[in-house]
Amino acid sequence: MSRLILFFILTVYSLTPVYAIADWFGPDDYDECIIAGMKGVQSDVAAQLVHRSCLKKFPLKKSKSQISQKIPLESKEQITGRASITSYGYFSGNIYNGNPDWTITELIINLTEKGWLEKRILAKEEMPLPRQNKYRIEINVPPYTNKTFSISVDWPKGEPYEWNIYEAQGHK
Repeated sequence: MSRLILFFILTVYSLTPVYAIADWFGPDDYDECIIAGMKGVQSDVAAQLVHRSCLKKFPLKKSKSQISQKIPLESKEQITGRASITSYGYFSGNIYNGNPDWTITELIINLTEKGWLEKRILAKEEMPLPRQNKYRIEINVPPYTNKTFSISVDWPKGEPYEWNIYEAQGHK
Protein backbone atom coordinates (compact mmCIF):
# COMPACT_ATOMS: atom_id res chain seq x y z
CA MET A 1 0.00 0.00 0.00
CA SER A 2 2.80 2.44 0.87
CA ARG A 3 4.44 1.70 -2.50
CA LEU A 4 1.19 2.56 -4.25
CA ILE A 5 0.93 5.89 -2.39
CA LEU A 6 4.57 6.70 -3.13
CA PHE A 7 4.06 5.80 -6.81
CA PHE A 8 0.95 8.00 -6.96
CA ILE A 9 2.71 10.99 -5.36
CA LEU A 10 5.74 10.69 -7.65
CA THR A 11 3.52 10.36 -10.73
CA VAL A 12 1.45 13.43 -9.85
CA TYR A 13 4.56 15.44 -8.96
CA SER A 14 6.36 14.51 -12.19
CA LEU A 15 3.34 15.36 -14.35
CA THR A 16 2.72 18.71 -12.68
CA PRO A 17 4.56 21.51 -14.51
CA VAL A 18 6.88 23.49 -12.31
CA TYR A 19 6.89 27.19 -13.04
CA ALA A 20 9.48 29.61 -11.74
CA ILE A 21 7.63 32.73 -10.77
CA ALA A 22 10.01 35.39 -9.56
CA ASP A 23 7.52 37.46 -7.66
CA TRP A 24 5.98 34.75 -5.45
CA PHE A 25 7.70 36.41 -2.52
CA GLY A 26 7.86 39.99 -3.87
CA PRO A 27 10.47 41.77 -5.98
CA ASP A 28 14.11 40.77 -5.69
CA ASP A 29 15.64 44.17 -6.50
CA TYR A 30 14.88 47.86 -7.03
CA ASP A 31 14.09 47.49 -10.75
CA GLU A 32 11.57 44.68 -10.16
CA CYS A 33 10.00 46.74 -7.37
CA ILE A 34 9.53 49.74 -9.69
CA ILE A 35 8.10 47.61 -12.51
CA ALA A 36 5.65 45.89 -10.16
CA GLY A 37 4.72 49.09 -8.34
CA MET A 38 4.11 51.20 -11.45
CA LYS A 39 1.39 48.93 -12.85
CA GLY A 40 -1.70 51.10 -13.16
CA VAL A 41 -0.03 54.25 -11.79
CA GLN A 42 -1.32 57.35 -13.56
CA SER A 43 -0.14 60.27 -11.44
CA ASP A 44 3.23 61.78 -10.64
CA VAL A 45 2.49 61.74 -6.91
CA ALA A 46 1.73 58.01 -6.95
CA ALA A 47 4.87 57.35 -9.01
CA GLN A 48 6.94 59.31 -6.49
CA LEU A 49 5.49 57.23 -3.64
CA VAL A 50 6.34 53.98 -5.47
CA HIS A 51 9.88 55.28 -6.03
CA ARG A 52 10.31 56.14 -2.32
CA SER A 53 8.89 52.79 -1.23
CA CYS A 54 11.24 50.87 -3.52
CA LEU A 55 14.22 52.93 -2.33
CA LYS A 56 13.37 52.02 1.27
CA LYS A 57 13.16 48.32 0.37
CA PHE A 58 16.25 48.37 -1.85
CA PRO A 59 18.56 51.28 -0.90
CA LEU A 60 21.10 52.26 -3.50
CA LYS A 61 24.50 50.80 -2.69
CA LYS A 62 27.20 53.42 -2.66
CA SER A 63 30.82 52.70 -3.36
CA LYS A 64 33.46 54.47 -1.29
CA SER A 65 33.97 56.98 -4.12
CA GLN A 66 30.25 57.83 -3.99
CA ILE A 67 29.96 58.98 -0.40
CA SER A 68 28.01 62.25 -0.42
CA GLN A 69 29.59 65.45 0.76
CA LYS A 70 28.57 69.09 0.84
CA ILE A 71 28.90 70.61 -2.62
CA PRO A 72 31.05 73.77 -2.84
CA LEU A 73 29.25 77.10 -3.35
CA GLU A 74 30.45 77.60 -6.93
CA SER A 75 29.10 74.16 -7.86
CA LYS A 76 25.85 74.70 -5.92
CA GLU A 77 25.22 77.80 -8.02
CA GLN A 78 25.05 75.52 -11.10
CA ILE A 79 21.94 73.80 -9.69
CA THR A 80 18.72 75.43 -10.83
CA GLY A 81 15.07 74.52 -10.89
CA ARG A 82 11.43 75.43 -11.10
CA ALA A 83 8.88 74.47 -8.49
CA SER A 84 5.62 75.45 -6.86
CA ILE A 85 3.31 74.41 -4.05
CA THR A 86 0.32 72.42 -5.31
CA SER A 87 -3.20 72.75 -3.95
CA TYR A 88 -2.62 69.41 -2.16
CA GLY A 89 0.29 70.79 -0.11
CA TYR A 90 3.15 69.33 -2.15
CA PHE A 91 6.17 71.30 -3.25
CA SER A 92 6.81 69.86 -6.73
CA GLY A 93 9.03 70.72 -9.62
CA ASN A 94 12.24 69.85 -11.38
CA ILE A 95 15.92 70.36 -10.66
CA TYR A 96 18.61 70.82 -13.28
CA ASN A 97 22.20 69.90 -12.40
CA GLY A 98 24.48 72.08 -14.54
CA ASN A 99 27.67 70.68 -12.99
CA PRO A 100 30.00 68.68 -15.21
CA ASP A 101 31.40 66.50 -12.40
CA TRP A 102 28.96 66.42 -9.43
CA THR A 103 26.01 64.06 -9.03
CA ILE A 104 23.45 65.62 -6.69
CA THR A 105 22.13 63.22 -4.03
CA GLU A 106 20.41 65.54 -1.55
CA LEU A 107 19.03 69.06 -1.49
CA ILE A 108 17.86 71.23 1.36
CA ILE A 109 15.22 73.63 0.08
CA ASN A 110 14.40 76.81 1.97
CA LEU A 111 10.85 78.25 1.75
CA THR A 112 10.60 81.84 3.00
CA GLU A 113 7.79 84.35 3.31
CA LYS A 114 7.83 86.44 0.12
CA GLY A 115 8.56 90.14 0.41
CA TRP A 116 9.44 90.08 4.10
CA LEU A 117 12.63 92.12 3.71
CA GLU A 118 10.81 94.89 1.82
CA LYS A 119 8.09 94.98 4.50
CA ARG A 120 10.72 95.26 7.23
CA ILE A 121 12.51 98.15 5.48
CA LEU A 122 9.23 100.05 5.13
CA ALA A 123 8.05 99.29 8.67
CA LYS A 124 8.72 101.85 11.36
CA GLU A 125 8.76 99.30 14.15
CA GLU A 126 10.40 95.95 14.77
CA MET A 127 8.82 93.06 12.88
CA PRO A 128 8.82 89.36 13.76
CA LEU A 129 11.15 87.13 11.78
CA PRO A 130 9.73 85.76 8.53
CA ARG A 131 8.10 82.36 8.22
CA GLN A 132 10.85 80.06 7.02
CA ASN A 133 10.91 76.27 6.60
CA LYS A 134 13.67 73.96 5.34
CA TYR A 135 12.97 70.64 3.63
CA ARG A 136 15.33 67.79 2.78
CA ILE A 137 14.94 66.08 -0.60
CA GLU A 138 16.70 62.83 -1.48
CA ILE A 139 17.29 62.89 -5.21
CA ASN A 140 19.76 61.51 -7.75
CA VAL A 141 20.64 64.05 -10.44
CA PRO A 142 23.68 63.17 -12.58
CA PRO A 143 25.61 65.96 -14.35
CA TYR A 144 23.66 67.91 -17.01
CA THR A 145 20.30 66.28 -16.29
CA ASN A 146 16.84 67.22 -14.99
CA LYS A 147 14.93 65.33 -12.31
CA THR A 148 11.45 65.88 -10.94
CA PHE A 149 10.68 65.87 -7.23
CA SER A 150 7.71 66.22 -4.93
CA ILE A 151 7.62 66.61 -1.15
CA SER A 152 4.88 67.38 1.32
CA VAL A 153 5.28 70.83 2.89
CA ASP A 154 3.71 72.67 5.79
CA TRP A 155 2.95 76.08 4.28
CA PRO A 156 -0.26 78.11 4.72
CA LYS A 157 -2.45 77.86 1.65
CA GLY A 158 -2.26 81.01 -0.44
CA GLU A 159 0.60 82.62 1.51
CA PRO A 160 3.21 83.98 -0.92
CA TYR A 161 6.64 82.36 -0.72
CA GLU A 162 10.10 82.32 -2.27
CA TRP A 163 12.36 79.31 -2.41
CA ASN A 164 16.04 78.64 -2.84
CA ILE A 165 18.49 75.79 -2.58
CA TYR A 166 19.97 76.20 0.88
CA GLU A 167 22.44 73.31 0.66
CA ALA A 168 23.34 70.51 -1.73
CA GLN A 169 25.08 67.19 -1.18
CA GLY A 170 26.57 64.91 -3.80
CA HIS A 171 29.56 63.02 -5.10
CA LYS A 172 32.01 63.29 -7.97
